Amino acid sequence: MKIYSKFLGTLLAASMVLGGCSSSAEPDGAAYLKIEDETIKVDSFLSIDGEAIPADYFRYYYLNLRDTYQAQNGEDAFEQNPEMEDALKEQVVLQLTQGEAFYQLADQLGLSLTKEDQEAIDAQIQEEIDTYNSEEDFLAYLVESNSDTEVYRYAVTTNYLAQKIFDSLYGEDSDGYLDDEELSDYIRENYVRVYHVLLPKTDDEGSDNRQAAEELLAEIKSSEIDDFIGYAFDSDLNADPGMIGSPEGYCFTRGEMLQEFEDAAYALEEGEVSDVVETSAGYHIIKRYPIEQSYINDNIDMFRSTIHNALLMEQLQAVMDEMTVEYSPEYDLVTTTTLY
Repeated sequence: MKIYSKFLGTLLAASMVLGGCSSSAEPDGAAYLKIEDETIKVDSFLSIDGEAIPADYFRYYYLNLRDTYQAQNGEDAFEQNPEMEDALKEQVVLQLTQGEAFYQLADQLGLSLTKEDQEAIDAQIQEEIDTYNSEEDFLAYLVESNSDTEVYRYAVTTNYLAQKIFDSLYGEDSDGYLDDEELSDYIRENYVRVYHVLLPKTDDEGSDNRQAAEELLAEIKSSEIDDFIGYAFDSDLNADPGMIGSPEGYCFTRGEMLQEFEDAAYALEEGEVSDVVETSAGYHIIKRYPIEQSYINDNIDMFRSTIHNALLMEQLQAVMDEMTVEYSPEYDLVTTTTLY
């Protein structure tokens, strides 16, 4: 079973599709800021628990996340949403903190990378290099990815270590592995399953839709026939295409949905219909359904992977909560136009 955190997904996947402007794949650990006519070399933008994080690690995340946001929202996205400048930096710090947390968690568990592990990492890197026509082509790929050989090795090594941690804690032979019975109990204690109908905040003429939602709720509750799922799957009525494409409804745990939606769903008894619930998405009418054993059985592998990964991330978050992040003066100079 694989463990892929948000950290690893960004570090290993983004580099496959995004280009950059680094001049060399040979690492020196630095990044550069262009402030008016002055170029400033920066060795580190921040430290975590007193350990300076190389500036090129920060640069890698920052430029790729910047490019992703601009690709999705337009080249002038940061001009149109200046608050995203700070949000981007915060996301980079989160990614770096998560990465370092894996190493601290490994220390707490008494895990380390052995000689055999290092050889496996070397083999994995060489296997990637071999997919290119030459090592020079691979280095060019790193340049286009805002990366270098050191950042790439860090990514592969951290991924390998994360998998080793996961196997130790939740692998099939570990004490933390949840068998089918334990998994079923965990799901029933921590998950809810619902269907819902969503109306947009306003109708086609711009009028508030709450009254329409209240009228629909009254219609549903007064019906002699329980056809809530029929309402949920009515594409002319339900503004949530995800619901229409989910024949078994939504089965989720804490932290996965909008807070108001989550709170309302957990407050329901099985078979109960909610009042109108307002979220940023619109007006919801929710009905809670039982999580049947057949449903668990049909999705057992998905549940096991999701829950084991979530349990690992809880432990990782506990490590992160104890970390101290300190910033260099150059951190405040970083913007989408100064870092290159």
